[in-house]
Amino acid sequence: MFNQTEDNVLPRPCLCGLTIGRQIDPSRSSRIIGNLTAIYGVGQIIGPVGAGALTNSLHTYSALLLLSGMLLLIELFY
Repeated sequence: MFNQTEDNVLPRPCLCGLTIGRQIDPSRSSRIIGNLTAIYGVGQIIGPVGAGALTNSLHTYSALLLLSGMLLLIELFY
């Protein structure tokens, strides 16, 4: 069902980050990729905490779904 090929070993955002890091400054690409990974990790920690706090205070997921949809639209056009 899941085979390890070159296409699916790394997620697409990771590959984009590696490419961007190399294009910005090839001599410092490791540092840039490290910073991108750290920022992604902080978002992975803060996101669920914020979502849990909003869910507890609003007692519904509707606001979270609306917020995530709006953020996706902003990201799509930005």
